[in-house]
Amino acid sequence: MHGSSNALTARWASTIDDASTVLSGAGVVPLLALLAAAAQGSARDELSAVVGSASATDLMSALAGSPTTRVAMATWARSELPLTDWWLETVPASMRGSLSGATSADKAALDAWANEQTGGLIPQMPIEVHEDLYLVLASALTVKTTWATPFEDAPLAASTGPWAGRGQLAGLHRIDADLDLVSVADTEAGPITLFTARSKDDIDVVLALGAPAGGRRAVSGDRRTRLARAAALRVGAARRHDRTRRRGGLGAVARDGAAARCLDRAVQGAG
Repeated sequence: MHGSSNALTARWASTIDDASTVLSGAGVVPLLALLAAAAQGSARDELSAVVGSASATDLMSALAGSPTTRVAMATWARSELPLTDWWLETVPASMRGSLSGATSADKAALDAWANEQTGGLIPQMPIEVHEDLYLVLASALTVKTTWATPFEDAPLAASTGPWAGRGQLAGLHRIDADLDLVSVADTEAGPITLFTARSKDDIDVVLALGAPAGGRRAVSGDRRTRLARAAALRVGAARRHDRTRRRGGLGAVARDGAAARCLDRAVQGAG
């Protein structure tokens, strides 16, 4: 995937707290690229600094070639919000919807899109729908793959960390003799243990475990250390089928009556 999505993912990952979350710049960069093309002035400069020179079409095509990844993008607008010819010519009709101003009907349409595009992983659009909603832009990214070596269900009980005291937790485990799947990255924040769960397709999942807060700790076991620049990600895992891993993320931007700088070329005289 485009380097801009990796940079955006790393930027977000550096700011997340202990809450469980799923994030990926790959799901948002195509939408930002579309906004960058529609923007002018400083807004265009700011968006272009994130997405680079790639177009939304190029970014969507790069993801569409993967057998495991599905990406979708769409926009919805009220009829009272006149759209420019540039927007109508650039954004395919299949990616344009309408808002009626009727809260229940608009919410149903947005929720249906989120549910369909994520295979039911995200059943509702994560925005507040109200009668003053004039424009919505959304993107969705899902990944579905099959483990090369299956995991088995294994209940867990955490004594430390953010899941401590929550009783029995759903977990997965497996026994594997391939030690190359485990490595240690020596970073400025301390050693980070990395485990790569390979799939049968074109994607691998890397789990990262950093040292507890309060300082560095010695790395036990095999001393094969791979020097790498790594970001520690706190991953919230949801229980799925023991052979299948599915993840979904959806980003949405809602615009009410206030003018948005990034939509200068999309909306005529709005705001």
